[in-house]
Amino acid sequence: MKRAGLLGVAALLAVSHGAAWAQLRLPGAVVVHDSGQPVWSVYEGYWVEEDGRTFATFGYLNKNREEEIRVPVGPDNMISPGPADQGQPTHFLPGRQTGLFAVEVPDGLSEPMVWTLNVAGNVARIPVNLHPEYLITPFGAETGDGERNTPPRIRLSETGAEGQGPTGVTLETTATVGEPMALTVWMMDDGVGSRPRLSATWSLMRGPGGATFEETRPEVEEGYAATSVTFDTPGEHTLYLMASDGSGTGFQCCWTNGYVTVDVGP
Repeated sequence: MKRAGLLGVAALLAVSHGAAWAQLRLPGAVVVHDSGQPVWSVYEGYWVEEDGRTFATFGYLNKNREEEIRVPVGPDNMISPGPADQGQPTHFLPGRQTGLFAVEVPDGLSEPMVWTLNVAGNVARIPVNLHPEYLITPFGAETGDGERNTPPRIRLSETGAEGQGPTGVTLETTATVGEPMALTVWMMDDGVGSRPRLSATWSLMRGPGGATFEETRPEVEEGYAATSVTFDTPGEHTLYLMASDGSGTGFQCCWTNGYVTVDVGP
């Protein structure tokens, strides 16, 4: 299945499992505003692990050109069935963000898994659709010359665990309000693809306050990239890293997610 480039649009347009997203009002395609616009949850597709477990991956579209939106986990930002909090973002950057997180789809559900997001009364209810058209291959995709392109392998500390693909790798650490905290990533790639070029892009994904990065996209040199981040509010924050090989193969491949959970003290 090679229709990855259409998955994000199809997720917004396809009717899945009856009227599971009847409350969704589709975003306009022309009018752009700096603020005051909705945020739409987006289903990117699913994959099946070798052990039979199924995972679904999501992104979002913040229609604002400048405004960043915060929606805490709860009735206005929840995944169901199951716990309301399944790792979804609570901080939404402007524009389209793809493949930010993945959730395991339990076997035997009597109803589809749905991410509900309510921003200023605009309610998006996007279901997981397990139709074959939504099947993706995030851990490897065939290139035009027959080679298999795989996502970068990353570590968030020099001796830390290695991760690959949408489920990625996590790190827990601490910081202090107003004091820069170092962020580092080690990246390795197979070099396959139309234009393999490693990139590491950081953003704030969850948390009660703001985060200012020295560089959101530091240069990757010899498989290593470093920057720093400063928080303005105490509490638990989650930083998101999109590690890409630059091959441009769309939502299917080849990116790896990194998550740094930071307990920020006063």
